[in-house]
Amino acid sequence: MVFKKACRRATVLVASNAFFYLIIAAAVLQACWYIFTIGPGINDEGRHLANIAIYSHHISPFLGKQNSSWDKLGEVVRDGSFMFYYLMGWLLRLIRLFTSDQTAQIIALRLICTAFFASGIVLYRKVFLALRLPKSVTHGLLLFFITIPTVAILPATVNYDNLAFLLCAVLLLLAIRAIQQKAISFPILAGIVITGLFMSVVKWSSVGLFLPIILFVAYDLWRKFGFKSAASHIYTAAQKTRRLPLVLLLVGLVIGCLLFIERPVANTLRYGKPEPSCQAVIGVKRCQVFPDYNSYHWLLVNKPASFRPYDPVQYVFVLWEKRMVVTADNVLERGSASELPVMLVLYSTLGVANVVLILLYARDIFKNNRAHQLLGFTALFYTALLLFTEYQSYVTYGQLTAVRARYLIPVLPILMYFATLSAIRLFGKRKQLLVPIAVVLLLASTQGGGIITYLLTTPQNLYWDKPGVKTVNTDLQKFLDPLVKS
Repeated sequence: MVFKKACRRATVLVASNAFFYLIIAAAVLQACWYIFTIGPGINDEGRHLANIAIYSHHISPFLGKQNSSWDKLGEVVRDGSFMFYYLMGWLLRLIRLFTSDQTAQIIALRLICTAFFASGIVLYRKVFLALRLPKSVTHGLLLFFITIPTVAILPATVNYDNLAFLLCAVLLLLAIRAIQQKAISFPILAGIVITGLFMSVVKWSSVGLFLPIILFVAYDLWRKFGFKSAASHIYTAAQKTRRLPLVLLLVGLVIGCLLFIERPVANTLRYGKPEPSCQAVIGVKRCQVFPDYNSYHWLLVNKPASFRPYDPVQYVFVLWEKRMVVTADNVLERGSASELPVMLVLYSTLGVANVVLILLYARDIFKNNRAHQLLGFTALFYTALLLFTEYQSYVTYGQLTAVRARYLIPVLPILMYFATLSAIRLFGKRKQLLVPIAVVLLLASTQGGGIITYLLTTPQNLYWDKPGVKTVNTDLQKFLDPLVKS
């Protein structure tokens, strides 16, 4: 009786709006620790900042001929993610009106990226509530999401992943509403297309999210109305839309289509892929000042003649899964120096358990639920595409390259959502037992979750060279060290 009463009280507490505000505050505070104490060094932040600086001196997003001074950044003029740099370039212009200090400018850009990410959390909450997931479960899921170290540090860096995360949440929310509504809403359908097109030029690999969503929504419309009838309904819905919103939506569609055609489509037609290689755009000789080109070229030249790749299944279980766990635990990637044992065991165990749970209850979760089918198709398509490209790279270079847990962040809340639904079905009438299990997982997360792992493992040379920064963080390390198993 006491146990049930305690579980009910905990559920009411977690379901409150105040608890969700605390989640947002925790995500922002974690980011702020990194923003104000650590200089650019992870998630390709230095390259992103350099690209933004280039666009901040150009009115147009189309740069024309590549300046030789840009060659160290790769194929800048045909970068598939150019719109992120262009938008942030304008924001950098605005920031320069208030300060010329470069550190202050970086901090301001980081805070903007933190705002993108926090807004994404708010919208993912709306997604789960639209799926009728209880507030208590939704908030618990999002709390565990922000305690994953690779998630905790992402909003603190200037990176297109933050804006892509926000846009993905917008896209999913609009798509779910389109599926759940019986009548067609032209603003919602246009919003899906505009958001997806824009997201694809903010981060080119987001095409892997946009494509399954637009295909599923189109399929849903066909199932509801038939092809000809669906087109007629869309036209009628457009006519019923007020003039100003309609004009804005049509302008947005035209601009989105033009940007999409100019970059991923044109890149694919001319270079064979939406994100062309440096040497394909500016030639091998000029690419020799681009560090990424040199790194991959060295791997290719030094690939052992005896190399025999694992087959795709072996690759996933022997190599990929382990790297994903390690990079979920810590993005510093300094080997054992940046790995905390409890977190490695926790994420390895949860990863396997969640996949097994989802497979066990997949039929029950996806049967006759169009919204679940949409999310499942999107997550599966995106993850399969990511695996395919990473496996191709492994076969080409003879070792793992660019395998990072952060690439799964846009669909990670979806995967966690399905795992949570599966766990609820597993416990059935005893689902109150999930409360103490959640508490145990939260306590385990104190052994390196969130920014704790970075507080303990970040080397001194990564901190800003500012008075007091190293001293404060050294004191925090000394305080946490005896409390966290390393």
